[in-house]
Amino acid sequence: MLNQKIIDSIQSQLTKERFLFWYDTEKEYLECISSLALEGVRLVMTDNSAALAIKLEIAQSDASTRFLFYSNNPEPERKFDWLLSYRLKGKSFSADATQIQLDELGLSSHTLRPYLKKRAKYLAAKDRVEKLKRIVEHGDTAELLDLKILSILTRSEQLDAFAILNQVILSLLQEDEVNFNQASKVWSDIENYQMEGAFWLLMNEHFGYQSEAPTIKNLILKLWVTDFATSLKDPTSVPQRISHFVLTDIASRANAKVFLSRWRNDVRLIGGYIAISRQLGEELDMQNNLHTLSTEDLLPVQTFEEVEREILGRIKSVVLSEQMDAGALEIINLRKDGFWANSTLLNDSDILKAYAASYRALEAAIRFFSLKAEYASGFSFNDASAGLNAYKNALYQFDQSYRQFHFSSEQVEHLGWKLLKDLVDKIEDAYSGWFIPQLSSAWSKLLEGEHGLLKNWRADGWLNQYRFYKDYVKPLFSGQTKRVFVLISDAFRFEASQELAQSLSYRNKFQTQLDAMLGVLPSYTSLGIAALLPHEKLKYKVGQSVSVLADELSTSGLEQRGQVLAKFNGTAVKYDELLNMGKDGAREFVKPFELVYIYHDRVDAIGDKQVTETKTFEAVDQSIAELSKVVGFLFNNLAASTVFVTADHGFMYQESALETADKSQLIEKPQQACVTKKRYLLGSDIGPSLQAWCGNTAITGNTVEGEGSLDFWLPKGGSRFHFTGGARFVHGSAMPQEIVVPVITVKQKESERAKTKSVDVQLLGQVLKVVTNMQRFDLMQTESVSDYVLPRTLKLSIQDGHQPISDEQTITFDKSGSMLDDLKVSTLITLKAGDYDRTKMYYFVAKDIVSDMEVIRQPIKIDLSFSNDF
Repeated sequence: MLNQKIIDSIQSQLTKERFLFWYDTEKEYLECISSLALEGVRLVMTDNSAALAIKLEIAQSDASTRFLFYSNNPEPERKFDWLLSYRLKGKSFSADATQIQLDELGLSSHTLRPYLKKRAKYLAAKDRVEKLKRIVEHGDTAELLDLKILSILTRSEQLDAFAILNQVILSLLQEDEVNFNQASKVWSDIENYQMEGAFWLLMNEHFGYQSEAPTIKNLILKLWVTDFATSLKDPTSVPQRISHFVLTDIASRANAKVFLSRWRNDVRLIGGYIAISRQLGEELDMQNNLHTLSTEDLLPVQTFEEVEREILGRIKSVVLSEQMDAGALEIINLRKDGFWANSTLLNDSDILKAYAASYRALEAAIRFFSLKAEYASGFSFNDASAGLNAYKNALYQFDQSYRQFHFSSEQVEHLGWKLLKDLVDKIEDAYSGWFIPQLSSAWSKLLEGEHGLLKNWRADGWLNQYRFYKDYVKPLFSGQTKRVFVLISDAFRFEASQELAQSLSYRNKFQTQLDAMLGVLPSYTSLGIAALLPHEKLKYKVGQSVSVLADELSTSGLEQRGQVLAKFNGTAVKYDELLNMGKDGAREFVKPFELVYIYHDRVDAIGDKQVTETKTFEAVDQSIAELSKVVGFLFNNLAASTVFVTADHGFMYQESALETADKSQLIEKPQQACVTKKRYLLGSDIGPSLQAWCGNTAITGNTVEGEGSLDFWLPKGGSRFHFTGGARFVHGSAMPQEIVVPVITVKQKESERAKTKSVDVQLLGQVLKVVTNMQRFDLMQTESVSDYVLPRTLKLSIQDGHQPISDEQTITFDKSGSMLDDLKVSTLITLKAGDYDRTKMYYFVAKDIVSDMEVIRQPIKIDLSFSNDF
């Protein structure tokens, strides 16, 4: 009987050939051949037909007619074949299943017949055959066909042993958890279609993996340990307990290293890599295998998470000892470019984020304790100007590094990690127990006495906050400026503004200048906001509430501030409302005005409530991002030429809970007090107090003397009058964190010279030939990083065209040294094992990780005749 597979094969052949010859010598299909009826096909029984008649019929037929010649005789010798001319133009057909498959797949070699019989189970289904047909080529060998079948079964995107192994390993993962004890569907398919032998041969060919009882887990163990061993600075130092897992030959080690490098650099595979590395690291007891290895040995290793923890622990010990050196920061920079702490990887892994945060916390701690060592003898200032300048130029870094440390360490603690616990305690003790008391002691001397700041609220070289409009804004209108934007962020202190200014300067179109003003006292919102508005006179109005008037107009709310600004052709708006207007709406909104005050409130809104004050540093970080966004919106959409970013006041904050010793010794508050807060009291004629810093707003806020001013008391140093409603976050008193008010002037860059750019990087020397599996490349920044020359991170590899054939190394170029040697970086790149054409041109490629643009593409040749061992 003619089955459908034979009919389909005949039809398939006749779509390509006009003449098809079938020699059925066993007469298997003699009885049923006559029932074959195919449209456009003429069945000719050659044993019962005259050759001349057949030739005549062919000559008279339409060119679209196909002919199937059926005979029970063997294929005739050419000299006796009357239809030879047609046979030479056509093709022979066989109903043999193997031959049908050869024909169907378009394979030419009859030596593949045994192979197809061996793969009969896979080829039994039409859909699997169709998938194979799409990628089969005419001259494929048995090995290539096995590779293609494995790629189909594993759903690999590439015909590549690496891709196939990727899929096999990924199939063991379920929601980033790996199960080696349960066969995956992919592996079950491989076994079901008897392809496991081909798979292990492939693994032997590419990774040198052999075992009497091979398993995926054992293969993975060998790959991971080999990558670990070959990444060590001294590969011979691999711990003996795991050395038997290391693959033996050079090519296998190179391929293992390249394979895992690709895993770590593929965002889709990161979760799986973490899960596998964690499980293998635990089973291998890697934590206890690392103690004998030096930090220098471990630095290049990215394989196991335990390595990251070990290095972090060692750096932390250095920081705890306060014996800092440049080496610790260099190690941190190298590890931040690695897999486990690389913030440039576009991945949502909490683990990678936590390691990146851990290193940021350590960086901040190193900066803090380095400053502490620099000021070990404490602080001393000749006068107010010296004290303010010292804070603006250097001492703010104590507060900044303290904030950055805690913000980063909280991201680590979020995962339940205790990695930084003892360092948290140490930096807290240093900040609250040393820095604040030492600074308070020195600061008190500047404030108190007949010639102190409280009696004369001025300092040489410093503008007072209440002169902001007159000295910063108003002069611009005498030039070409048509509109000025003032962005005021509540409680955005100086150290945070320095970070914002640096961030803005890194953006190509902005030119920023950071200055500071001497804020008002008490350093709180009502007086600070009023001081920033255009005015001739400020004065207090005491009624059911206490408010500050600017030229007799209230400044208490947004609407009232708008009325003050209206006299200067200005308006007031909240930052989120402005952004929500969109480009067109915001343009229409600002169109009538020359002066636009934009109000932002994140830090004070979070910090001033007991339930949320512990999120103060998170609010600062969010504010930096929001203010940067607003500045970008103003320049990009509203044609801004000048934007000022400033604040009403700063703040003080400590992470640890306050104790009784932090409470002011004030016995009782004065009866005349009309405002009583944690960091200030206001009232008329409240008199002096030895337990507080005392003064009058006529001096410290330029309010109208007499009834337009109020007396105030401030708790000394970092103490509070009371702890009600939260006490970690405070402002109102006279510490520099509260009164050094930032002013960032942001302008559009006018010249090409002023534009920022990423630092240029060059390949040193002429590396024209790679002769080892591990090739060293030396690179150098062409200049130091600066405000206008920005760091850049590059991914380095060797490529065949645009296809990587090596591992990938990620390096950040952020050197700022003045010597040439300070700007050099070296790296080792491992070449994938393979047969490389000595005459062909390959490429060393350096690609910018942010823009994905190639920075370097250097032609090289590969000649591994003298390949080295690892």
